[in-house]
Amino acid sequence: MMKAIVRLAALLCSAHAYATWEFSAPLDVSPDHAPNVFQHLDASGRRNIAVNRDAVAVVWEDNHAGQPDAYIALKRLADKTFSTPQRVSAGAEAFAPGVAAFGAGFLAGWTEGDTVWVRYVDGNGIGQPVRLSTRTADQLALAPLDLQTALAVWMETRADGTCIHAARLAFVGNSVTAGRAFPVSDCASQRFQARPALATGPKGILVVWQDRSTGINRVYVSVAADARHFSPPVQINDTIEKSATYGSGSSAIDPVVAQSAAGCWAVWLDKRADRAGYKIYSAQSADGRVWSDNLKVQDDFGDETPQWSVSVTDISPGGALVAWSDAREGNGQDIYYSVFQDGAWSDNYLLEHAAATHGQDSPALVSDANGGVHLIWRQQSDHGDSRIKYAYGRRTADH
Repeated sequence: MMKAIVRLAALLCSAHAYATWEFSAPLDVSPDHAPNVFQHLDASGRRNIAVNRDAVAVVWEDNHAGQPDAYIALKRLADKTFSTPQRVSAGAEAFAPGVAAFGAGFLAGWTEGDTVWVRYVDGNGIGQPVRLSTRTADQLALAPLDLQTALAVWMETRADGTCIHAARLAFVGNSVTAGRAFPVSDCASQRFQARPALATGPKGILVVWQDRSTGINRVYVSVAADARHFSPPVQINDTIEKSATYGSGSSAIDPVVAQSAAGCWAVWLDKRADRAGYKIYSAQSADGRVWSDNLKVQDDFGDETPQWSVSVTDISPGGALVAWSDAREGNGQDIYYSVFQDGAWSDNYLLEHAAATHGQDSPALVSDANGGVHLIWRQQSDHGDSRIKYAYGRRTADH
């Protein structure tokens, strides 16, 4: 107990001295459902939230109607409440919805009937669902290319494994059409690709994923300028050789990616040669092709406990903000974040509004054109049910 108090005091003192971000009091995104309603924020690449010029969208899966369905809620940036959630899935059990800003609204995607779907959503309604693959598919991620086109990537099941595929999406009115699907990289040499994440912007199109063809999961990236011709994959994570006791090497999973005019960021969970579970590591790149050495994100206080559900977004000027959950204080999961500034990751800061109130997990975040950060997470109650929360963060004066 005393150790936890000392660690918390040190963390709070550090945050008081160096923190440059403040987050608002949380808003409810999802309604207060009855007990035994379970909500999940499980989008591939942690893209459960998106922001366009004047609105923010949040997607999740829950079972309040008797089966798992995918839902979306919208909020004007200036408003204090989210809209009534709308179901975006088409009727069968649905999982792992994701969202991206698109045109004047949003693209929502999800898994249903063992394949992946998308549809357009804005404040005026919901467009028709569009199926993206004729094969068994899952783990969909979306990103805009311009006001009229977007890219979708997903994991597709083959006879000999799984492979990341992509398709270009076109938008007319509120209708979406999908182009021909194609593999992002060679599926023969990497037979167990999974968990794709996608970022588009000034540096082109970046797709990251994990692959375990070597016996352990490794994180790879491929880059394209035209959404058609992707570069050969490059491994981002360091492979740490382990002894026979601890296996064949370190495992890297659940990659996420962000980019801005200043460069690219990849962040992932990494099980290196220790027994404290998965840790957060990152790498930078000026162009998405050559990557820096791996940098640890969690601070010394987080080294003794696993981290989960890492999410990343770019912040100006040229930095990044990473959020995740861990249980370092021994009271269940809390939300923490770290900011990359002055060439290093900051101390880890506790999201105070999401601390010491039941379990907090599954954060996802996105930045906007005004320099702010939009953050969501799941808050669990003592009864086992959950609720989606939202907060807005802004940079404050440096201390």
